[in-house]
Amino acid sequence: MFERIASGEQVELASAYVGNVHGLRVGTSGVEAMVSTPGGQEMSTSVLSGRGFQCTCGANATGPCWHVVATLMAVPDEAEKQRWVKSVSEHVEGKQMSRKDDGTEYVEMKHLTELNRLVDGVPRGTCFAIVGPPEAGKTILLVQMAFECALAKGQSAIVMDTEGNAHSYANWVKGMAKRYECAVNFQVLHATVTKEGVSLSALKGKPPFFIVLDVRSIEKVLALHGRAAEIVVNGAKMDLVPKEKGWAEGMPVQQLVQSIKATFVGYDSVSSPLLEFGSLNQNFPARATAANWWLLRVERLAEEENVVAVALLHASVNPQDQFSRPHHTGGKTVGHIFKFMLYFSHLKSTHTPATQKRPNNVRECWLMRHPYKAPWETYVELALNADGFSDYKR
Repeated sequence: MFERIASGEQVELASAYVGNVHGLRVGTSGVEAMVSTPGGQEMSTSVLSGRGFQCTCGANATGPCWHVVATLMAVPDEAEKQRWVKSVSEHVEGKQMSRKDDGTEYVEMKHLTELNRLVDGVPRGTCFAIVGPPEAGKTILLVQMAFECALAKGQSAIVMDTEGNAHSYANWVKGMAKRYECAVNFQVLHATVTKEGVSLSALKGKPPFFIVLDVRSIEKVLALHGRAAEIVVNGAKMDLVPKEKGWAEGMPVQQLVQSIKATFVGYDSVSSPLLEFGSLNQNFPARATAANWWLLRVERLAEEENVVAVALLHASVNPQDQFSRPHHTGGKTVGHIFKFMLYFSHLKSTHTPATQKRPNNVRECWLMRHPYKAPWETYVELALNADGFSDYKR
């Protein structure tokens, strides 16, 4: 069976280490797991319906690595195993599905028609990223997407604020509520982590809610996603140690989503909490572990609750190559989780394809990653006004 998708050497290696697969999860839209390598590394793998396969080892160019093969070998149900092997085989042969066939629900953005055309609708049940430099307006766009995808429809939204932007949220939410002609109950909730777990401040009033969760540490972020852990410092080295209480199947943030029937969850940003680990090479394993624990749970939250999940990511460029494309920060796990990415910027740079001159309040928005469209080929322009973004017409 597995010879259809991998070489004999890869299949043999996967068979030898299939026992190293843990955290296996099989759902209607995909399979995911962690695989421990002989060298002690943890690889995050996934196979997604119509979207191929991913592994944080990065070896996915022509076919699945042995980590992906081992993940499929570990699927207990034989029929499910055959289904996903077939899915990978079709991907390898180039038989990817189009949007209309992938079973995903897409939300149309009616006030941002050009952006909606660029991305072909915002998907539910998966993870969507906005990548860009500071001061581009990513947070404003995130708030506006919450209105487009939830609040303007009378539904609630949650944004996890890791950068201390709650004060600016209040102003933008007020302005956009007027623009979209909808009532919004705006509240900022604070998280408290104790030995017993995590608790949130009380919620007041009636929906639809726009809730900002003020969580400015990686420990709070992980606890809210059912992966409570403690940073242990030993000299200059940092380790991440799970807490027995708070390491759970359920997620407090998921319980909040269910309690208010939220249909939009945002993260502003993914990059900031991971900065706690600094830039020393010896702390990269702890940072990678934190990213794995967190983002795999975000992916699960999006899938199980069928919400629109949008995260903001800082952008990085290679300073030694002035024509290299910008890329996201956060490591390989980000690339594994986020299949939809936009690059959003107010800057004109040699790192992006040449565009026409534009006013200072206009941003360029590039399609950076999409399952069914080529990267860095199309872009739209959005104008920032007092009540948010609108299509910029030349």
